[in-house]
Amino acid sequence: ARYKSKEVMKDIQYTSFQNATMLVNEGMASADDFVVFSGYCGWTEGQLKRELTDGRSWMTMAVDSGTLLRELKEQQQRQPHDPTLLQDAGIGIWEKFATLIGKNDNNDASKTKKASFDDLFLKEWARDQLVHHRSSSSRATKNLMESVNANNNDNAIPFLGGASDVEIRPGMLLRASVHPRSPFLLSDQDMHKCLFLVVSENVYGTVGVILNLPTTKTIELDIAKTNLFDNSEDDGPHRKSSSVPMLLRYGGNYVVFGEGERPLLWLHCNDALRRASVGIPLDEFNTGSVWECTPEDVASAIGKGMASPSDFMVVSGGYIWVKDNDGMTGGIRGEVWNGRFEIIPPHNIQHVWDALLSQQGMTRETFDENLVTSSMAWSVAGNIDIDD
Repeated sequence: ARYKSKEVMKDIQYTSFQNATMLVNEGMASADDFVVFSGYCGWTEGQLKRELTDGRSWMTMAVDSGTLLRELKEQQQRQPHDPTLLQDAGIGIWEKFATLIGKNDNNDASKTKKASFDDLFLKEWARDQLVHHRSSSSRATKNLMESVNANNNDNAIPFLGGASDVEIRPGMLLRASVHPRSPFLLSDQDMHKCLFLVVSENVYGTVGVILNLPTTKTIELDIAKTNLFDNSEDDGPHRKSSSVPMLLRYGGNYVVFGEGERPLLWLHCNDALRRASVGIPLDEFNTGSVWECTPEDVASAIGKGMASPSDFMVVSGGYIWVKDNDGMTGGIRGEVWNGRFEIIPPHNIQHVWDALLSQQGMTRETFDENLVTSSMAWSVAGNIDIDD
């Protein structure tokens, strides 16, 4: 078989698929003698040498061909029966060899935390690029989807059998997936552990906003404070104009909500303000949920002493999920169906909201605290405690 192959190192050769097929058909080799690769890596002249020299990209090690082949074949033989190998993305075999040469940094907390994120990124890439799509009927893929679904939290609506099983209404709060690996590592990173409020739901699509991403910006809201005990002027109670800063939150990459092209969304989840009819409920069937209001509503409530600026959220931007032609699939419902989002139980919404109100404008000093609060609110949403 060697005359149809080219040597890589002792006892390891490579050949084409056509040659491998011929060797198997002629009885000169068996299928188990081969490890199959799709694609390859390449470097320009001198590039790999520079990467080896800088000491940051690669580690060199001496390994005999027997050990290498044994590990590769074992991995290949296990894969059809163990779908978790696809999720592992080759990290297990890397760690095994790194340990053999004393280069595994599992005892270094700072390096382990960085490696953990890097590993998650690679695993998400493998899930996206190497795992078959849901339409695949392979046993490995079905087992993989079942194992992922099994990790869903029981307090939120789990992975469902069909989009029609999920009813989405304005005012619902959702959180990004609780899966061990975030589905947003490769794209839409702003949705990682996000808390998402549905603002509008119809046959065309879903519109909503992220709530747990405060920005560095504020908006000045003009208010008129009313002193009910000062009637010195002829026209009644004394009114004094002033302004208060309102923290802006990033809601998504779209900037228009509904009719009138309102660039900002003003929200509250305050029982006293509900009783005073400040704004309108997003969900007409659940008036105890989040309410939408106007800047004038907010200014009036603050001016009358009914509320403080911290009782409200001001959100800039949002997201749109479009549905298909008959309006039955897609939208955020499709994201729930695919396990990327989970519906937060209504009784948890107030707790999540109260946690988010403690976030401050994003600065170097508040950055870490804001992220901790965001993660805490995300955990509160499902009554769990999960580390980053």
